[in-house]
Amino acid sequence: MEGDFATTESFYSNQHGHISFHDIILRDTAVFSQFEKAIRYNSTLFKDKIVLEIGSGTGIFSMMAAKSGAKHVYAWEPSLLNIYSKKTIEDNNLQDKITILSQNLEEIKLEEKVDVIFTLCFGYGVIYESYFPQFLKAKELFLSENGITIPSKIDLIIAPQKVSQIRRQLAQYSNYWDNDVYGYNYKAMNELVDSSVNIDYLIPTSISSSPHIFKSIVTSEAKTDLSLSGNFEFTIESDQELEGFGSWFDIQFPTSTEPIIVSTAPSCENLTHFCQLAFHFPKSIDVKKDDVISGSVNISYQGDKCSPLIYDISYKINDSDPISQKYILK
Repeated sequence: MEGDFATTESFYSNQHGHISFHDIILRDTAVFSQFEKAIRYNSTLFKDKIVLEIGSGTGIFSMMAAKSGAKHVYAWEPSLLNIYSKKTIEDNNLQDKITILSQNLEEIKLEEKVDVIFTLCFGYGVIYESYFPQFLKAKELFLSENGITIPSKIDLIIAPQKVSQIRRQLAQYSNYWDNDVYGYNYKAMNELVDSSVNIDYLIPTSISSSPHIFKSIVTSEAKTDLSLSGNFEFTIESDQELEGFGSWFDIQFPTSTEPIIVSTAPSCENLTHFCQLAFHFPKSIDVKKDDVISGSVNISYQGDKCSPLIYDISYKINDSDPISQKYILK
């Protein structure tokens, strides 16, 4: 096949070009089965429709859309994986139903507006290294006036977390940098430990209060200048020691009956490859029953590449002075 897939700059700069990235998705049956339902159970949404997928990867969901009766599917994948997904589509005799697109969105000229635009290309915290900005841009460029966006809604969720696994895990890092490293002083590295977002499976019992949705994104209404900011408030249920906040997301798909929801919460029976995010405090905080923790979250990134993500979290306990901290997911 054309191109030296192993040595091009595109391969190293875009993780979506790595087959391992897509292998994880295909093997995550908890997520994949729900994504599949969202397409197969929505055959009435796809039948005889012009469809655009953003971040089509291996092409599997575009092929499902075609099999669900779509009149034609445009599959946009800017990484070099599009070379191989094109061959896969041909091997499955769907080349007349699916057109692979790889150029910049602004350069694409479609013969008609699309009836359905969807993306299933999400990352940690839903946004990290996703194609969500491109999804919103493509919606403004190509979606017809009465067109449908899939998924329909995304909820970003946060909750306070008791002292448990994060503190134990991070202690090994901070203790390591506090000591001489091969005879050199590396204590400055602790600043990176304190500002890093921890990606892990959180212990459900460590969540110390009812989770709060700090941002709901209705995709049909969201614009390219979407603000990823929101507020939260928790009432502490018992005296405890807090170590930080945990965060995850839910994705909702429209159906003709009940919505299909993919949840990445730590309480879910089937954990997903999305894990959860943990934002630890520099020092644990003692709180009392009925204390109120309130604050805000702002997520930012540069350009269309959602990496790194910058989380600015501000919080206070009751009427105390607010505390602000910046975290980086990269």
